[in-house]
Amino acid sequence: MDYYDGCLSFLALGLKYETSRYHIQKILSIFASSEPSKAKEMEASRAKKKDRLKAEEAAKFPDDVESLKNEIRLLRQEVKTAQMHAHAYNTMIDVAEEMYHIPKKHGAKRQHSFVRRLIHPV
Repeated sequence: MDYYDGCLSFLALGLKYETSRYHIQKILSIFASSEPSKAKEMEASRAKKKDRLKAEEAAKFPDDVESLKNEIRLLRQEVKTAQMHAHAYNTMIDVAEEMYHIPKKHGAKRQHSFVRRLIHPV
């Protein structure tokens, strides 16, 4: 039974088996009425598994202020490095255009677009 094994919702199971969530609920209620002790045991197992998955998910995120401050500091350093790379790239293009007399294309934008995407994602 996918409902008890995978912690899938009625809606997710309905999408998986291409039926309505109400049909899934009806099937599970029929199963529960035919084998109540097994259904209770499976429901308890499902609840434990769901709690464990929630705890694992919560453990992925830092919850103390210091680690969040460190992460912000590291991200700011990465943005600064990206800005320096963009400046070096633009300088390299400017020098090449002057050295090899390459005409500039009008309307071309080579400003720090990828840095803007880092700072202000769409």
